[in-house]
Parts: sequence; C-alpha cells; structure tokens
Amino acid sequence: EDQYVATTFTEKPRVAPVPPAARPPRHRPDPAKALRRRFDLRTRSRNLRAGSLTVIAWVSVSASIALWLADGGLSSVTSLGKGMTAVGILTGLVATDLMILMLLLAARIPYVDRAFGHDHAVAIHSKLGQWVIYGLLLHGWFLLCGYAAQDHLSLGGELGSLLSVNDLVLGVCALGVLAGVGISSIIAVKKSLPYEVWHAIHLATYVAVGLSIPHQFSMSGLFAEGTWQRWYWIGLLLVTGFLLAAYRIFLPLFASLEHQLVVTRVREDADVVSIEMRGRNLPALDVEAGQFFHWRFLAKGLWWHEHPFSVSAAPTGDTLRITVRALGKGTAALMNV
Repeated sequence: EDQYVATTFTEKPRVAPVPPAARPPRHRPDPAKALRRRFDLRTRSRNLRAGSLTVIAWVSVSASIALWLADGGLSSVTSLGKGMTAVGILTGLVATDLMILMLLLAARIPYVDRAFGHDHAVAIHSKLGQWVIYGLLLHGWFLLCGYAAQDHLSLGGELGSLLSVNDLVLGVCALGVLAGVGISSIIAVKKSLPYEVWHAIHLATYVAVGLSIPHQFSMSGLFAEGTWQRWYWIGLLLVTGFLLAAYRIFLPLFASLEHQLVVTRVREDADVVSIEMRGRNLPALDVEAGQFFHWRFLAKGLWWHEHPFSVSAAPTGDTLRITVRALGKGTAALMNV
C-alpha cells in the first residue's frame, strides 16, 4: 500500500486586515476667531498706549503744580492780594502745560496717533485749546487784580504799569493771537472761512507760543536763573520743539525727497478728479488704500495749500492714486493740476 505521511503544522488563523485607526480631522482655525483675536490684541495694545499717555498728561499737569509748591508757593500767600497773585501763577502754569500737551497732540507723533487715532488726537487738541485760552485769561485777570491790590492801584493804573515791561507786552500779544485762533475754531466761523485762511490763522498758534515764552523767564521767580524748576520747563519746551520740528517739518520733507512723487495722469469726472502719481521706493511707505496723507502740490498757486486726501486705490510698487471732490476753491484748483 502506498503510505501517506500526514504532516501537521500550525499557522495563525487568517483574519481580515484591520484598517488603521481613522485619524481625527485636523482642527482648522476659524478665520473669524483668528481675526477677532488679532483685533482684540490690537485694541488692548492701543488702550494701553492711550492709558499710558493719559497718565503722563496728568502727571505733567500735577508736576507743574508740585514745582510751584516746592518753590514755597503757599508760604507766600499772606494777604488777599498775594493769594490772587498765587491763583494767577497757578492758572498760568497749568495753562502752559496744557498748551504743550495741545501741541504734542497735533505733532503727528506716530505713538500718539496709534494710541488715540489722528482724528481723535486732533479733537482732544481742539478741546485743550479752549481750556488754554480760559486758563490764560484767568492767569492775566488774577495777576492784574493781585498786583493792583498789593500796589494799592486801580486796575487801569496797574495795567499801565505792567505794560511798560516789553516782555509782558509780548505776552499780551500772544494772548490776543490765541484768542483769534480760538474764535476761528468755532464751528460757525470755521465754516465761513476758506480752509487756507483758517489753516494760516491756526498756524499762528506757534507764533503765540514764541511770544509767550520771554515774560515767563524774565518776570517769574519760579523760572529764575539757578533754579531746577527753570531747567525742567526749558527741557519740556525743547523736547516739544524738537518733536514738532521732526514730525511736522523734517520727516515729511525727507519723505518727499526720498519718494519723489510726480503727477503722471489726471482723470476728471464731473466734480471729481483722480490724480495718479509715480514715485520710487513706495513700498517703504507701507500704505494701504483708505489711509491718508497731507498733500501739497508744488504748482503755481497751490504750493502753500495743504489738504488731507486718502489713497483711493491699492498702491503698486511705484504708483499712488488719490481722488478729490471739488468742495471749495482749493480742491477745485486741483482739477487743473
């Protein structure tokens, strides 16, 4: 017989292959949440800047009062006349400090504009301007009454005596200029004036500041030579002047020389004109459509006009465009630039 050899072996039972565990779908960030988080961070940063600047402003006002107290201001109040004089000095110091803050708000300092927004900073600037004028008027009135009481003179006699001092005459002129600027800023008056005239009157603020400085150092004991209070105010005025010159004059001038914008095309449509310009290294401006610049076109009759116009199209590497509506003589003149 044929013999059969049975062999046995063991093998693993065959089973259907197990598919790999399904991976959970990747979490895709919600664009809306990401955008909200981005703007929340930006808002917190902006609020932090605004809060820090507000604290600095209050500290500066407090410092102007503290410096007067440290100089023995209260100890000098021994009569009604000297008390009125003290009130006049205090209102003058606070008004001067507010005037410095007012100038800094309009200096176009990037940190300030990013904290408040340029429009809001200018609005605060206007409100402070009113308080500066009120403070300076009270400053003059209380000093006049206080000096008249101490010298036993009438108000007219005391005024005549004070006006014999040349530096004080400059101070009175400065107050008159500031009053004119304040009147021109009243909404009804502002609307009745051409923008160029209003802007020229507004620039007289810097003239008024310059006229007001001499009498502060020649007639005030607080600013006398050898006092550290004198150096504090000198430093404050110098820093303010430097920031104004840097951001209102030199930075725009350097930017104009760097980018060398020239008008390449003007398109008119009824009372609207689009002005296209070409320049160099424009990406360095980091500008987006909707942002605005202060424009001054170097053409006959226009070079002294300054207007804020928004960029009306996304800029390219070497072109910018603005769109202007004729709303007055200055903007109408741009139709033929």
